[in-house]
Amino acid sequence: MKNIKTAALLIMFSTLISACTDVDICPTEQHPHRAQVRFEYNWDLSDIDIERPDSMFVIANRVINYWKMTAAIYTKKGEPNEGKGRYVFNRLPLQDTHEESPAIKTEKEDDTDTGNMGNSDENDKENNGENTEKAVYKYSDFDVKAGEYKFYTFTATNKMEMKNIDKFISTDDNNMTNEGFALEYNTYDRTSREITYEMDKISKPLKDKGFQGWTDFNSYSSYMLPSSCPLFIDSVNITPVVEGHIQSITFRPQQATQTITINIKVRKVSADNCTFKIEGILGEVSGIPQSINISNGYIDITKTSKIMFPFHIVGMEEDSKTNEYAQYTAKINVPSIVKNNDEEAVIGPGMLQAIVYCTINKNGKEHKKSIQGILNIHKELTKANLIEITEDGNHARRIGKKHTIDIESEIVIDGEKMLESPSAEGIKGWIYKKGNDIDIEL
Repeated sequence: MKNIKTAALLIMFSTLISACTDVDICPTEQHPHRAQVRFEYNWDLSDIDIERPDSMFVIANRVINYWKMTAAIYTKKGEPNEGKGRYVFNRLPLQDTHEESPAIKTEKEDDTDTGNMGNSDENDKENNGENTEKAVYKYSDFDVKAGEYKFYTFTATNKMEMKNIDKFISTDDNNMTNEGFALEYNTYDRTSREITYEMDKISKPLKDKGFQGWTDFNSYSSYMLPSSCPLFIDSVNITPVVEGHIQSITFRPQQATQTITINIKVRKVSADNCTFKIEGILGEVSGIPQSINISNGYIDITKTSKIMFPFHIVGMEEDSKTNEYAQYTAKINVPSIVKNNDEEAVIGPGMLQAIVYCTINKNGKEHKKSIQGILNIHKELTKANLIEITEDGNHARRIGKKHTIDIESEIVIDGEKMLESPSAEGIKGWIYKKGNDIDIEL
């Protein structure tokens, strides 16, 4: 009987000891079971002409006894805070220090911040959740609960650009998986405050010269912000983070978006008594995927939108009244461009719109006119080979980081006929003609 009691006591003692090894059972104040992680970045941008982002989000995702911590790391090259970061979500309670919250800064501290990160830390919210002070990046090592983690990193975008950014960085009810961890771009109506604000910045030089607006000939979808930045991603497979140790995690971010250059050619037809100058060209391209899976880089091609951007003249500061030809180029960073299944369609994905703004001089009088058209770029997108569609037909893999799309058909503008056109917006279509060049009919 005595032996039985002794055995029972040993079993109870053993159970208590084993319970204290579970990171979720022992009181944190007495047994924090803390470890630390340090995040490092190995950048290779030698083959693309874009700079690294200012900041990257990091998610430490514990796969057993689910828990996650989110941090923001400052990554701008050569800056004093490069490599340092701050807590965004699930900062472990401090035990022996009354250190100031990392999301609070004074006027003397660095005011560098990105997007909405200044009010995302649930431990540091003030003023009913609105933190008016910007974040300061000052941590090299981050406290986490010991365990096995998968680590993700992606460009620190903001609420205006990504609709579900808070869901991934600031909630505990999202156990991310390879299938479900996708960020989705916000889209807006053309008349929305967000698009109006961004377009005002793009079109300001034209508005200053007296030009106004454009007509949307392709109303099949809404718009992404024209200021959308390149998106970089990476993940590190399951890694043990041991109590009392510092675990270094090295990311090698890869570009998840594509840098796409679009080149167009313009031929000007002038009469003896009529000359004109192109003051600027705005472009719009449709078929931009709205969702990128951060785990594997796949894009969802079932939902696409549009993006506006300015073209820039090549080889000269600005157009003149005397030149006959001009070349224009634009560079955009987007998940990719999906072509239209119908190469003769004039609406839907895979369309390029161009709005050409001109100052026309005829018989000593100056006139402001714009001419506009839409072109199905099915042929150009097929040649560019931007993506490879997966077996399910709903997703695609990005092929390459950067591409150049040369629009073969010239934009032909006759200044005198454009001036005589009864439509204030110029043409009503830039129609695909099978077997012929695309031309602008006035």
